[in-house]
Amino acid sequence: PFTPRQIEALLEVAEKSAVPARNAAMILFLLDTGARVSEMCGVKLRDVDFSDQQSLCVKVTGKGRKKRTVRLGRRVRGRTSRAAPSSRSAATRRRRW
Repeated sequence: PFTPRQIEALLEVAEKSAVPARNAAMILFLLDTGARVSEMCGVKLRDVDFSDQQSLCVKVTGKGRKKRTVRLGRRVRGRTSRAAPSSRSAATRRRRW
């Protein structure tokens, strides 16, 4: 487990990157859900259940194509809304987040 200071250090580095909102959202997603990087990379917009903003859920596919649902915490939900595809710049639209 990471200490709060280590998490803040990771987020500080993310904030200095070319795409700070996306990078911070990815760090918090991984820490909050326990998902693997490969699971996070495979997430598509259709995998996110927006029906209940209080407990936003994301379907991830893990090893052996095993599907599971993870819940996003409050901090992650705030960061992901800023990193959503509609808010991305034209330069990064072609990339998956």
